[in-house]
Amino acid sequence: PTSTNPKVTLERPYIFRTSISDDKVAEKLAEFVFREMKGKKVGVLHNVSYPYSDYLSKRFISRFNELIETSHGDGSVRPVLV
Repeated sequence: PTSTNPKVTLERPYIFRTSISDDKVAEKLAEFVFREMKGKKVGVLHNVSYPYSDYLSKRFISRFNELIETSHGDGSVRPVLV
């Protein structure tokens, strides 16, 4: 079996993914938005009716909040996640 969902391979040493994991995609997207787009407010449309988009949104939000919390004041305004 193949999947991008990290739960598929969790604690299963003989099950493999053929592409980057969804959690990494969401994390890298959050990092790109945080570092490159430099917005004052970032909105996330969180579709909870579909497990795939629900998971990606939650992972993006989690990583983005981590970046906000660990960012050091460089004189710029820290973004707000709305």
